[in-house]
Amino acid sequence: MTTKWLTAGAHRLRAFYSGDPLRYAKSASPTSALTGRRWPEWRLRAPATLATALEPKALASGDLNADGYQDLVVANSSSNTISVFLGNGAGGFAPRGELTTPAARRSRSSSRT
Repeated sequence: MTTKWLTAGAHRLRAFYSGDPLRYAKSASPTSALTGRRWPEWRLRAPATLATALEPKALASGDLNADGYQDLVVANSSSNTISVFLGNGAGGFAPRGELTTPAARRSRSSSRT
């Protein structure tokens, strides 16, 4: 068990319910033994720079490959690519992957009457 409210080490826990005089009697759970681990110390890391292709325009995050780690995708407008950075589980990202997208077509419409 990992917790940030109990200190590390062996503990014995028991729950008590004070009851509701109109409906329920007082009660207590059996005693449970557990060993708690120390909550990891969280620290801010130095900022990271991730190189994308030309003209990044949009950023999204999510678990793209279902490994439980957050990944990043960046849409790059002038190169018609998507940069993919897979989370490595240690607070960083694997080297950039690149996907090519079809070039956006610009349509020119004119109406004549």
